[in-house]
Formats: sequence, structure tokens, C-alpha cells
Amino acid sequence: MTKFKTTLTIALAAALGVGGGAAAGRCLLPSDGRVAAPLLSPQDTAPAPGVDPAPPSPDDGPAVGEEDPRPGPPGARRGRARTETGRRRGGGDGLTRFHTARNCLAWHAGGWWVAHVDDGALHVRSRRSGEDEVVARGAGTYALAGTEAGLALAYVSGNAVYARVRTATGWGPASLLAQNAGPIPGAYAWSRGGDLRAAVAWHLRDGGGSFTATWDGTRWTSPRRLDDGTSRAAEFPAITGDGQGRLWAAWREQASTRGKQIRFAEASRPDAPWKLWSLVVPGADPALGYDGESLVLGYQHMWGVYAATLDPRRPDGLAQQQKLDSPALFASVAAFPGGAAIGWSHWSAAGDMTRDDLRTVRVAVRDAEGRWQHRSVTSATAHQTQQSIAAGPGGFGVAWTDRTREAVEFAEVR
Repeated sequence: MTKFKTTLTIALAAALGVGGGAAAGRCLLPSDGRVAAPLLSPQDTAPAPGVDPAPPSPDDGPAVGEEDPRPGPPGARRGRARTETGRRRGGGDGLTRFHTARNCLAWHAGGWWVAHVDDGALHVRSRRSGEDEVVARGAGTYALAGTEAGLALAYVSGNAVYARVRTATGWGPASLLAQNAGPIPGAYAWSRGGDLRAAVAWHLRDGGGSFTATWDGTRWTSPRRLDDGTSRAAEFPAITGDGQGRLWAAWREQASTRGKQIRFAEASRPDAPWKLWSLVVPGADPALGYDGESLVLGYQHMWGVYAATLDPRRPDGLAQQQKLDSPALFASVAAFPGGAAIGWSHWSAAGDMTRDDLRTVRVAVRDAEGRWQHRSVTSATAHQTQQSIAAGPGGFGVAWTDRTREAVEFAEVR
């Protein structure tokens, strides 16, 4: 049996609102009522060091969901640590570990929903009502997105990618989207006239490229290719939108032998062809959100996690860029009009990045001046993995797996 742990509420300096009726995310989870904030001081804005694009290399660490046998770098900056008591909310309602997920947390129908794997079955659970439904068996990786109109779920089982939606009438049937699919799909959901709309993204194995499909309210459309077919292994796509039907996507490419790069594309409406951006960002494994004006990008590079802001009206450069932490991997993004947050996994400075017992969850929230301010939503206890962050009314939800407790845990950041 899995366990749901205590919810903490962490007050931020400024109140955050939510709007737009759209959501996308990746996977995140607190514990003992003690909240450390911040463990890292915000670092100066600085561009990521440039590298040539390429296949997996020590520059960027493993892809999301991959194991890495290499030791981490010997040191990392630390700031002053302080603790404050978080206000407890809710009780313990059980849940197991996430398995491997990009998005496992979503806001829908007035509450938080979490996807998790228990005894080989993929569940989606409402933290508000306790409703817990088995939605698939044998799913290895998955992504959950939500809006008030419903939930959208993409998951990979065996070598195939499937999608399902949940509306007021319950879960619809699973739709097979593609065979020979790689791990870690992405998902995004929005509302149109009170009805659910959704988009999911995935990549094919063996360098087969990245693809998307959209839910038009009655069915899933045929797959559309996201990349232009000229790169080596366009994979791990993330997807988001403006809540009105315009979509953006980001993915990593391995275009040479010395590094990795992130590419971007946009579609003016769900059924429109993807238009490739000229922008290339050195790094890997992007997470993407939209705050009503700008795209918010979280990614990993040189054993660190970075945040960047992109102007969708100028798809040829970054508006802002900031290194958040190192050694760190596995970024996830939540954004809504007026707010944004990024979560990631941090390893202790002298640690081996293959060791989960040296791994903790960290979060940064963007302030009114556009600077990223660090928050820690967890206790100092390590062994915290597979984090996910999502936007909800007034703030963000964070979920992650605590391997010591063998439980998925949850916090709200306000």
C-alpha cells in the first residue's frame, strides 16, 4: 500500500493567483511539519556555459528517468539555512512511490489529483475526496495534466504510448497513440467552452523523432511530428499552451558528439502544423510552462538546473536566464498568469549522484521582479525522489517520493 503524507502550507511573500484554465507539469512530494527555506541563496543571473549539441555526455547528466553510474561534481554552493514551522493541512491518506513520471500532479474539480504506481498498476487519486482509480496496468512512465473541465493522462506501457481523459462522466477508454514509444511523455490540458481539451507529446525509440496528439473533445487526433526530422534523437518533449489553443513544445536533441541542446516549436492552434523556432539552448530535458506573457523553461545543464524566460513573440532568443542550483537534475515547471515555480532534485555537495539517500527536493518561485527565490518544501531528510510541481488556485502544489518513508508526500506553496 502506498501512503499520502501530510500537506504543508508555505507562505510566500506575495499572494499568487491562478487563471487561464490551463495546466501542464512534471512529477514532485513534505513530511514532518518542519520547513527549511531557503537552503540555497538565489544565485546571480548568468547564462549557461555554451557547449556543442550531442548525445548523452557528462556535461548534462542522465536524462529524466535514467540511471547514471557516474559520480557527481565535488562541490556546490550553499547559502544560509533556516527553518520555520509549516501549517499542517489535511491528514494521511495513503499512496506509494511515483515510479518514473514527468507530471504526476494536477488541479481539477476543486482539488489536487496525483498519479502513482502501486503493485504494478497506475492509479489516479483525488486528495480531496480520496477517490482512487486504477487507470492502467503495466505503465512504466506517465504524465498527468488537469483543468477544471477534466484530466488528461499519457502513459507508456511496454513499447506503446496511450492516452485517456477524465471528464464529469468519469474516465474514458484508453487510446493507443503509437508503438515503439520511448519513456517520459508530456501532457497539457485546458478548457474550451467548459469542455476539456488536451495535448500529449512523446518520442519514438531508435531516433524516430517526437510527436504530439490532441484531444478535440470527442477523440484523439492522429499523431503529428514535432521536430523537423533532421536531428539525431529528438526526445523527451514537454508541451504547454496559452489556454486558448496555441501550443508550444520543447525537446532535447543529440546533434553532435559533444553535448545536448534544446529545440522549440509552436502551433497556432491544436490542429495546425508545428513551426520550428530558430532558438537553440545548450542543455537537456526541458520542462515548459506559460505565465500569460512568457514561456517559462526549466532544464538541466552542466550538472545544474537552470530557469529561463522566453518571449513567444521573439522565438530567437532568451529574455532571462538564471542558474538555480548545482549539483542538481530533473526540473519541473508550473506556471499561470502572474506566477511561476520550478522544482528539481538536489544532491549534497560531496555526493554521488547515483545515491538517492543524498537527494532532496527544492523549489524556486519567481518574484514580482522576475528573480527566482529559493524555497524548500521538505525537511532536511534526504532520500527524496521523483518530484513534480503544478499550479492551483493561489499557489503551487508539490509532490515527491520519500524513499525512506516509502511514501508519496505533498505540500502547497502559497
